[in-house]
Order: sequence, then structure tokens, then C-alpha cells
Amino acid sequence: YYLFFILLKEHCDCIEINLGCPQRHARLGLFGAYLLEREHWPKVFAILQALKKSIKIPIACKIRLLPTFEETLEFTEQLSLNGCSLLTIHGRHLISDHKKRRRYGPADLVSIGKIKEKMKIPVITNGNVRSYRDIIKNLEFTKCDGIMIAESILANPSIFSFEDITPKKLKFVAHEYLTLAEEFPPPTFEYTRAHIRAMLRKKGAIKQMNVVFKGSLDEDSLKKKI
Repeated sequence: YYLFFILLKEHCDCIEINLGCPQRHARLGLFGAYLLEREHWPKVFAILQALKKSIKIPIACKIRLLPTFEETLEFTEQLSLNGCSLLTIHGRHLISDHKKRRRYGPADLVSIGKIKEKMKIPVITNGNVRSYRDIIKNLEFTKCDGIMIAESILANPSIFSFEDITPKKLKFVAHEYLTLAEEFPPPTFEYTRAHIRAMLRKKGAIKQMNVVFKGSLDEDSLKKKI
């Protein structure tokens, strides 16, 4: 990964270390949120220090909340001291009694806001966004410097617009996405299918998914069915 960062430094304005991924492959490979355990902190700080010495562009980190607020604050302060210039906090824990807590349920914006008060570097809030109004509300509540959105933007790529999404507008957005996917094709068509599936779910057209995807082998054929 270190070599990867070095190769990218001439092509990026910032490099982010993702310490928030909760997925199984992250656990098996010991990366993502599984580096948040205290025993791995020295490794994380060593990576930051090495990058800070080797590249001139800013280094950002994305984390999840640790088991306690005190641990989270201690870790974030150490990230800053070791070279992190911008911090994104996903307001959920890696481990919880509720199996779906890693992804579902409300994010702890209170803790994010408290950490923002203590930090001297910019802090980005992540979680609890379903609409543009949520963006404004979360920024006002946490006083963070910005907001990061993940899955919600897959279902509604126009979430940063001021208007509420409607089925008619979502159809227009889906067509626009497919046109862009033809011009700038993703690695495989499965990427396109996944995005359109998320948009159709938002539109409430779940029953029509099989009809839309049956026989659709490229962006143009999908566009004709939506």
C-alpha cells in the first residue's frame, strides 16, 4: 500500500487512509476498521508518519467510532499528531450487540459533534443522510466542516440538489447516469447494474427490476427499459 500511495501522489490532491471499512474481507486482510483496535494503533501511526515524510499532499483518515468516546477522542488526537490533515468520522461502531449496527440504524452525531469541538483539523461527518435537508441539518448539528455520503448517493445521485427527488426526476437521473457510463465505462457492466438497481429501489420499482435487467447487457439496453 505504501508504494501505491507513492505512485499516486503526483495525480491526487489528497490521499485518504480508510480505517472505517467493516466488511468481512477487511477483517480477513486486517485493514479498514479492524485497525482501530488499540493493539494496531502503532501500525496506523507508523503508516501516517512514513507518508508524511514521503509525500507533500495532505493525508486524510476515515474512521468509525471506537467502543468509548474517550478512546475515539484519544485515537483521533493521535491521528492528528502523526500527520492526519483531515478526519472523516462515520458515526457507528464496528462491534455492537445488534448485528446490523455496523451499517444500519442512526449514526451517533452527538459524538461526532463533540469530537469536532476538540479537534484542530477539519472534521467531516458521515452517516444519517437520506436527503439534501439531512445534509444541512447534520452540518448544523455537528458543526463539522463537511459531509461525506456513501450508500444514499448510489440511490439518489442528485442528493446534493435542493429539490426532493421524484420518480420522474429519478428516471431522468438514471438516464443521465447511463449516458455517462457509456462515455466513461466502469470496469464491468456489473457496476452499472448495481447503480441502477439502487436507483430503482429508491424509485419503488422493485417488482420491475427483473424485467429491466433481463436481457440487458449494456447501458443502452438498460436505458430503453427504464
